[in-house]
Amino acid sequence: MTLRKIAEIRFLTGILRESVRPFPIAPLRTVLRARERGDARRVASAADLDAV
Repeated sequence: MTLRKIAEIRFLTGILRESVRPFPIAPLRTVLRARERGDARRVASAADLDAV
């Protein structure tokens, strides 16, 4: 199988998956990235509080 065919299959699978879902779900990668940002903010704010 060529890389182009693999990419095409993955693209079509993604479209099918989206059409079957009753409501949109954020990709896991996006959720984890957002959580990391939130944790970094909490750590930064805790460090600010410690400095006071």
